[in-house]
Amino acid sequence: MDILIETRKFINSIVSQLSSEQFLKIPDGFKTNILWNIGHLVASQQILNYSLSSITPHVPEKFLNQFRKGTSPASIDNTYEITEVISLFLELPELMKQDYEKGLFVNFKPYTTSTGIILNNIDDAVSYNTLHEGIHTGIIQCIIKLI
Repeated sequence: MDILIETRKFINSIVSQLSSEQFLKIPDGFKTNILWNIGHLVASQQILNYSLSSITPHVPEKFLNQFRKGTSPASIDNTYEITEVISLFLELPELMKQDYEKGLFVNFKPYTTSTGIILNNIDDAVSYNTLHEGIHTGIIQCIIKLI
């Protein structure tokens, strides 16, 4: 969990000075913006860790539906402010760490990712989520260079 916490702090450090317009801009050649990528990381982590473990995620289903795999910035209905998405982004990894230490993730349903990686348990999901966070960190960095 510490890698997730530190990754999230790093991403926050590179987006913290951006304007709302920069968060929402979709550069030419891209399908998403920074807000969607950050919300997507929140939703994906909650789905991979909580939903696959038959635990209710710490974000509403509406949030998950706006930012899950297969959505786009067009899915965002402006219910969530940028500051709220960032707060969830930074707070939920610590909550995940606490829940993991409590041993809550015992009923994990195996899942095959879109890249063909099979997640058999919570530790696989945590590891895969680290890869996923890295991919989107790169996308966010590219978008920042173009906005």
